[in-house]
Amino acid sequence: MPKLRLSFFMLTFLLMQNFNSNAQSISTDSLVNTFIREQQTKYNIPGIAVAVISKGQIIKASGYGYINLDNKIPATPTSIFAIASMDKQMTATAIMMLYEQGKLKLENTLDMYFDSIPNFWKTIAIKNLLSHTSGLPDEVSEKFNDRLLIQYTTDELFAYIKKQTPEFKSGEGWTYSDANFFLLQLIVEKVSGISYKEFLNLMLEPLGMTHTATINPFKVMHERATPYWKSEDESVIVNTFRYVDLGPLYNDIGTSVTDFAKWDNAITSHKLLKQSSYDLMWTPFILNDGRQVSNLVDNHTITAADDSYGYGWVLHQFRGHRRIYHSGYTGTSIFRLPDDSLTVIYFSNLTDEVTDYNADVTAIKIASYYVSNSSFHLMQPKKDPDTKQTNYLQNIIGNLTKENVDSTAFTSDYFPLLKHTLKTLEKRTEQWGEFKSLDYLDSDATANGNKNIYYKATFSKKTRYYIVNTDKKNKIVYLCVER
Repeated sequence: MPKLRLSFFMLTFLLMQNFNSNAQSISTDSLVNTFIREQQTKYNIPGIAVAVISKGQIIKASGYGYINLDNKIPATPTSIFAIASMDKQMTATAIMMLYEQGKLKLENTLDMYFDSIPNFWKTIAIKNLLSHTSGLPDEVSEKFNDRLLIQYTTDELFAYIKKQTPEFKSGEGWTYSDANFFLLQLIVEKVSGISYKEFLNLMLEPLGMTHTATINPFKVMHERATPYWKSEDESVIVNTFRYVDLGPLYNDIGTSVTDFAKWDNAITSHKLLKQSSYDLMWTPFILNDGRQVSNLVDNHTITAADDSYGYGWVLHQFRGHRRIYHSGYTGTSIFRLPDDSLTVIYFSNLTDEVTDYNADVTAIKIASYYVSNSSFHLMQPKKDPDTKQTNYLQNIIGNLTKENVDSTAFTSDYFPLLKHTLKTLEKRTEQWGEFKSLDYLDSDATANGNKNIYYKATFSKKTRYYIVNTDKKNKIVYLCVER
């Protein structure tokens, strides 16, 4: 009888543990669903699909809204979305596979692969293409009378890129450019001896990614999401640019969140590359002068505080959490927290250059429901332990876009870099409105003895979040802004 009673209590305990775990999971899922629907309503997003992967397992796969508004076709986890620049990680992976096979070196320059090229191309290495430090402008397809053609060949795109004037010398700045990865795809073809499409299939077929392929905009593709665009009056219209045929290299890749989860699994389990190759891809690129690139302000360097870029991936740290991610212009994002074993794959079919809708930001906020302190999203104001310092910083931040910026508030290393960003910041703050207040959220110490202070900044039109890093002399080492 005692043994029976003990077994009964043990069974009850285990059932309660399982119930509590399931309840917590249901609660998180409900919160995430509510957040996504709020974002969908706020930004008028036609269709959304989301997959969340934890420790290699899909723990959430959901669709919201419609992939086609005319026929009210629901978005599902198997809906096919054009992922645009999210495919840069795939091109980078193809290059790194050839690198591992000893078929190319990252220091190889373009004159090893292309004939009759501009002289400045001869200084551009593969690593500069991968990191957007080549100096090539973001120009791939030529317009005629300010209009695109409906169809381009690969040769036409290549010829147009060759006409472009560099924005800076290779390795001396950073500017995001599709031309870099178009050239990388050509290099994959030249080194492998097969077409880029064939090489892509060699990567994807062993992963079981049967719902992933290059989109031909003129052909029918089952379950493909219609691409939409937000016009100046914020109405949603069909995005006709996605119906331009840019050839087998530059056309979008289409995939579903559940299929792309297989790509994420291949990263985690090293099915395509060794960890040493990912370490190279996920290391911030260093410019010729020894400084780290920032992808927030074109051609300028900031510090390790801001987002940086590796090989086909955006890189960032937040409160000890490594963030590795990339968005697509079509409203898509993959956001990885590798040390927390969590990935969010977020697809939508809306390109929005009118409001502050951002797929990366949405994915980051979704991740915060599963990994606490991985973003500002769920942080709430706390009692301020140093109101004097906050008032001081509020005055500094409030004057950032004015001529009377107090240079003595910043370290001598940072202030010259900050001045480069002020014009960009001024454009941003025009959209944010008048600065109102700064609310303390939290603080922590960094490894070098500096202090990170986290604030909610309220403007008349928008809310933004600041990380203020200060040294022991209370000088500002850097400022970092998030949505």
